[in-house]
Amino acid sequence: TGVRDQSLVAITSGANCTFDRLRLLAERALLGQRSEALFATRMKDEPGAMLRLYGAIAPRNVTELVYRSSGTSQGKATIFVSVELTGVKEGMRVPQERAEEEVAEVIDNLRKVEITASDLSSNELAKSHMRYMSGGSKPESGELLYRFEFPEQPGALKKFLELFNKHPSWNMTLLHYRYRGAEVSKVLTGIHVPEGERPAFDDFLAELGYHYVDETNNLVYQEFCD
Repeated sequence: TGVRDQSLVAITSGANCTFDRLRLLAERALLGQRSEALFATRMKDEPGAMLRLYGAIAPRNVTELVYRSSGTSQGKATIFVSVELTGVKEGMRVPQERAEEEVAEVIDNLRKVEITASDLSSNELAKSHMRYMSGGSKPESGELLYRFEFPEQPGALKKFLELFNKHPSWNMTLLHYRYRGAEVSKVLTGIHVPEGERPAFDDFLAELGYHYVDETNNLVYQEFCD
């Protein structure tokens, strides 16, 4: 251009990046810079197991959790869970060595509560497909499907699990949670509540205090989730 002795600023435009692609870019960036780790866990499919999983991961933030009951009383559940590593500094990459140490620590903590785990942060099949295909089919009867809005703040998932765990006769059959960076996270749950305990379940919803929608009769659920 012939310009000399002047300060110039180069601008990289994002005009070719649509909003539809931003979530993918952000998700892959978290895994790529090792601020988030993706695990596949295997544990006995029984009441209280989810809270045990959460306790082994804490105080780290759970950013995604995908679970579907195996449908058998003595079955094993495969749960995909993404965890924010505590070495994260805003806007900075977590050192690889520190990230690997923390991943190993999480796996060891899970092992201590009889949960096996594998780090799938670099597994393309897991990142693109398998994390959305976890679990078995819908129970034959008795499952309630509820969609919640969790406040996007530390402890929101823990509160839900702790209140739920006060009712040992209830069984969680599905849980899909993903941190979205908004004011609330949309969470889908499947819950089996024995006959006669619906009033107690209503009390649970009131005590929880999160916005919810009963999706049990939703056509999509009824027709496509068998």
